[in-house]
Amino acid sequence: MPEHAAHAHPAYPVGLRLAGRRVVVVGGGQVAQRRLPALIAAGADIVLVSPSAKASV
Repeated sequence: MPEHAAHAHPAYPVGLRLAGRRVVVVGGGQVAQRRLPALIAAGADIVLVSPSAKASV
């Protein structure tokens, strides 16, 4: 998807109860770095699929 297309439609907020639920995060880049702390705080059972990731989360 072109970068500008992501801004053409506003995001739809969703509230999910993730405690004890498996959540698969694909990629270990900057987006994953931003999302992982909130997933951890929500109690998600996280599976990270990435050829490389920083351990600074």
